[in-house]
Amino acid sequence: MMLRLVLSLLIMAAAAAVSAQTIPVRSGEHDGYTRLVVRVPEGTDWQLTHSKKGARLSVGLADAVFDTSSVFTRLSSQRLTAISQSQPGAPLEMEFGCACAAKAFLFKGTMIVVDIAPGQAPPRLDPQLPLPLLSSVQQPPERDEVPPTGLSEPLLRLAGQDLEDRLMSRFLQGADRDVVDLELSQSGPRSAAGIDQPTLPLDLPAHIEVTSILDELMTLGQAPLQPLNPLVECVSNAELGFDTWSDGRPIYEQLADLRASLYQEFDRVDQDVALRLAKLFIHSGFGAEAVQTLSLINRPSAQVDWLHAIARIVDDQPLPDSNGLTRMQHCEGDIALWAVLAEGKLQPDAHPTLIEQSFLRLPEHLRRHLGPRLAEILANAQNLEAARRVLRSVERIETPDRPDTTLARATIAAAAGEPETGEALLDDVINDPASEIEAPLALARLIERRWADRGAVTQKQLELAASYAVELRNSDIGALMARSHAVALSLNNEFDRAFEILAAHVQDAEWDGARNRVLQISAERADNPTFLNHAMSLTQQQIAKLTTDTALALADRFADLGFAKQVRKLAGAGSDRSRQKDRARLRARAALLEGHPETALQELQNDDSEQAMRLQARALVEIQDYVAAARVFEELGEVETATRLLWLAGQQVDQASLADGKVGKLVDLSRRLSGPISRVPDKPLSDAAGLLEASGETRRAVDALLEITDGAS
Repeated sequence: MMLRLVLSLLIMAAAAAVSAQTIPVRSGEHDGYTRLVVRVPEGTDWQLTHSKKGARLSVGLADAVFDTSSVFTRLSSQRLTAISQSQPGAPLEMEFGCACAAKAFLFKGTMIVVDIAPGQAPPRLDPQLPLPLLSSVQQPPERDEVPPTGLSEPLLRLAGQDLEDRLMSRFLQGADRDVVDLELSQSGPRSAAGIDQPTLPLDLPAHIEVTSILDELMTLGQAPLQPLNPLVECVSNAELGFDTWSDGRPIYEQLADLRASLYQEFDRVDQDVALRLAKLFIHSGFGAEAVQTLSLINRPSAQVDWLHAIARIVDDQPLPDSNGLTRMQHCEGDIALWAVLAEGKLQPDAHPTLIEQSFLRLPEHLRRHLGPRLAEILANAQNLEAARRVLRSVERIETPDRPDTTLARATIAAAAGEPETGEALLDDVINDPASEIEAPLALARLIERRWADRGAVTQKQLELAASYAVELRNSDIGALMARSHAVALSLNNEFDRAFEILAAHVQDAEWDGARNRVLQISAERADNPTFLNHAMSLTQQQIAKLTTDTALALADRFADLGFAKQVRKLAGAGSDRSRQKDRARLRARAALLEGHPETALQELQNDDSEQAMRLQARALVEIQDYVAAARVFEELGEVETATRLLWLAGQQVDQASLADGKVGKLVDLSRRLSGPISRVPDKPLSDAAGLLEASGETRRAVDALLEITDGAS
């Protein structure tokens, strides 16, 4: 009898287990919020309500069992701290570890998406009505009906009065624009009448769209559907588990145990042991050995990908643009630290404080090795205090300082606006006998700094750059040192040798930066034959690769030399809209060189700079509009030049303030020459003597006038 009872209970339990419907719960960490996705049959009723420290999700399935076993494997923040279900069919209970609120929407009719983010639950606008977002009963959508997606976060925080104020503001804007009117109809029954649509032209171009305030009102309460995977899925600290990669025993003991069990019968590799061995190598700082061990794993996975990337970071090897750590800087776990080291620069969505904390949790040998690299990345992103704290943590476990630490301090000094300190530290690295790869890197940075402030390199530095370029030509930084050598030669006015090096890499895009630097220096320092020899041979394809600063520097030098065609070729805007006024001034100079002053005036219409005004005055003089040119020079404060132009135009000028200058003398002589001659008709001899004397004064005045005008020209 007892046996039958036990069997009956087992059968009933099995039947209940079979009848229970398992609902998987997926999770993901995103920028600013944690997302849960629950897949339910289409047409299932559901409701989300808030509790004191969390939220509760109920679904209209009496036997539903939520599978939450994999929820926390992908979460790295503390927004969701616990999730549970008391019994089949009971709601899914969520507990928050922050001052957070949850919102939910139905996606594609079968997925309930719950987003947990910092904030407060929106107040209920009506005690009798559930919140639009937090309580929802979904019905199967009718034909052509878009399923509801919930309200967006800004709209959730609006109270009823706020929403009314926004609507009224929109209506008032429409009334101001004569799009709507505020005349109210009388109460009572009325017939439905269609709204007369405005007559629009049928041949509107494709890029023109006609909208009104009504269009904005129509979309005021709508929210765009949030994508399920806007960012790369993060690796949680539990999944990374860096602290578990070594058990604390001496490394030789751990290696012996793992290697002994690595190969099974028939020389098959134990995949799990190989994975543990690779992690141990990475934890101990042996990146190359970890990469070799990972090659034994024949089952590809995301974990193997990011382990490959971390191993190459530890071994200071370059990574491809697409690797296992791509776009993970936004994560809030330790994986963000490795993502920053992989990319070599800090992204806007990164969290520097969390990254710094992750670094401090690394073992000492990895902090000593990776600290200078991280400090430079933080310094380049202007997080100077964080960079200094990272270096101080390295200095506490490292005595004396290594060259890479000194190099990082030089980067911080440069970012902090202390160029003298930075250069002194770079010199220390260059002259340090312990420097290996750091010395050529420091020299490259020093040459870059010399180029930025248009300084000069010493002969010793130039010879050192040449030797590094030859010695390291087959290394990872060989191309960098060759480019630095070319720039150093240009800073030393050895342009022929610099362009000879550049000519061997015409098709290499990585050399475009060095080519632009050398061309800029040649435009500023090279003699005319050297400049023309190298700048005139630029092809249209090479010109397209020039930066704006380089193109305008070359155009300015060509304008000084009188080559209008080259100026127009380099100063043409094309698709580049930067420095438009500088380009217009250069095109105006080219137009003046070609004898087209009217074109020059058109180019300078919207420019009120001093240089543009001088070009305008020059163009006005060429079209012989001396009066307008004189006004321009008066605005520039050059009264004497303005007076001279007015004199040329035959205008009356004030001589009082110009008597001591050339223009004053010209005005005085002009008045004397144009003045009447006194005659004495009734005394012929006296009249003749007066004419002779006036003639002599006229000759002397003409000679003086010619002397002044020749000197002025």
